[in-house]
Amino acid sequence: IGLLSGQFRRNQKPAENTHWGSDPARFKRVMTKERDAVIGALVEAADTLGKTPAQVAFAWILDHPEVTAAMTGPDLPEHVVEVCGGAGWRLPPEIRERLDKVSEPVISERAT
Repeated sequence: IGLLSGQFRRNQKPAENTHWGSDPARFKRVMTKERDAVIGALVEAADTLGKTPAQVAFAWILDHPEVTAAMTGPDLPEHVVEVCGGAGWRLPPEIRERLDKVSEPVISERAT
């Protein structure tokens, strides 16, 4: 399960039986306040839309015309089913704009 699933937050220690829990130093390094802000915005959008954060993330990624495919990393078949719930609908423009804006620092960080 990836960060955009909303299951991992900066202030929380990941469960030891998870990918992130098996390498807490890496989790701490990767989970910056900027990335946590993106996850928080996904969780908030999911609550508003009645979707899961993973579904909102999938819809958000697919809503970008420069994206030709969305990569996911499901651990279980149920995760595939869940993420597919992010296809076939579009984010409201105000939510898309919010996610784009909050992710700018993370995108800029990756570009350098």
